[in-house]
Amino acid sequence: AAIKPEKISAYSVGFQIAPRINAAGRIDHADLSFYLLTETDRSKLKEAAEKINLANQKRQAVLEKALQKAEKIVKKEGLAKKKLILLADEEWGEGIIGLVAAGIMERYNRPTIVLSMKDKIAKGSGRSLDFFHLEKALEKCRQFLISFGGHKKAAGLRLETKNIQPFYQYILKIADREIKDSDLLPKINIDVELELAEITPSLYGQLKKLEPFGMGNPRPVFVTHGAEILNCRAVGREEKHLKLQLSNHQKKVYADLVDCVGFDLGGWSTRLRRGDQIDLVYTIDRDDWGGQEKLQLKILDLRPSL
Repeated sequence: AAIKPEKISAYSVGFQIAPRINAAGRIDHADLSFYLLTETDRSKLKEAAEKINLANQKRQAVLEKALQKAEKIVKKEGLAKKKLILLADEEWGEGIIGLVAAGIMERYNRPTIVLSMKDKIAKGSGRSLDFFHLEKALEKCRQFLISFGGHKKAAGLRLETKNIQPFYQYILKIADREIKDSDLLPKINIDVELELAEITPSLYGQLKKLEPFGMGNPRPVFVTHGAEILNCRAVGREEKHLKLQLSNHQKKVYADLVDCVGFDLGGWSTRLRRGDQIDLVYTIDRDDWGGQEKLQLKILDLRPSL
């Protein structure tokens, strides 16, 4: 991952190093990751790390292709209107179906099960949210399943391909009974309202002391109202992401302007102009791009100020 030792953080371990170690098992065989972690010869370690990195790049490409196909199926079959999404495909390998399920669940905010089919057997992975206990739902569907296991938010299952549709109809009835329409509305829990002038390296340092963030210890989320846009543009491949610079209204404490990035929010670039004021929900991070360290807001949601 080319991370300098002094730059290693909970984020880099969780989102840059660990996914690479995990990639070998998803794409090929986990032996490569074991070898990387146990080998002491530095020359051999470099070779193993390069192979791991290639495996991760392949995983990313395979996952992106699978997610694109999954999105097309959801739209074609109108599955976004269902309270639980089920997708099945012969091309999807067992190593990525959990990642596809997680991606679709996050995109549509509803429980999702993804199946990989081979030789009349479907192996699946499901992801859910707080309002729907996936493992208990599968327990009620056991007559359709060869095996299953998991917990509230994630589960695995096996069934014959001939039982996929009967199983889906049955678990969909369970979801219809247990999930309220209001549950499916995306929600963001906001911790604190901040002025832009309050976003400083000192605050970021205090937030770092709360790491590692994750299950049971979510990253703090902030809101700012009436932030003025200085620059706005779409960035990234296919211009899917949003890049903003916000004015600090001359209340200089750390900087005159604040950099922001919004992943998958590139569509806003045509709706916002310099001088517009927005309300935004975000987390605070550090951007090391180009060797220059600076604070950056990761936008979770935004709207024009009222």
